Formats: sequence, C-alpha cells, structure tokens
Amino acid sequence: MRPAPHGSRLLGPWLLLATGTAVAVLLVVSGHLVPGANVLGGTLAVTAVLRAFLPAQYAGAVAARSRVVDVLLLSGAAVAALVLAATLPTP
Repeated sequence: MRPAPHGSRLLGPWLLLATGTAVAVLLVVSGHLVPGANVLGGTLAVTAVLRAFLPAQYAGAVAARSRVVDVLLLSGAAVAALVLAATLPTP
C-alpha cells in the first residue's frame, strides 16, 4: 500500500468515528440510552487505539493535535461514555 500524498487528510478513522457517533445518536434518539452510550464509548475507544498505533499519515483527520493529546482526549471521552452507560438505569 502506498502512503498518502503529503498534506492529504485520510478519512478512514474519522469516518469510523463519525459513523459510530451517528449510530449512537440514532440509538439514543430512539430511546435506547444504554446501547447508544455503549456504542459511543466503543467507537471512541477504537478510534483512540487507531490514533495511538497508526502513523500520522494514516490517522488522517483524527490526528488533530499531538498523538498523546489525541489519545488522552479520545480515551477520556470513551471512559466517560462507558461509565455513563454503566450508571444509567435499565428499564
């Protein structure tokens, strides 16, 4: 596989994040709060792992700041969403 041209912004991990977030929002709007929060947390966690291990040229649009800051922010948001999912009452 050839590396991306210099200056291009690949959408792979970002597209995963956008799609997972959209699915989570659809679940929450349809009344499924716990599964929606779990999907959001899982999506953020997978994106954090991708950002941690992919080179910047393949991380694409997810690489907004330094690798450490991106991974910490994505991981923190994932933990927050998963803790929220764990503490929500189930009907």
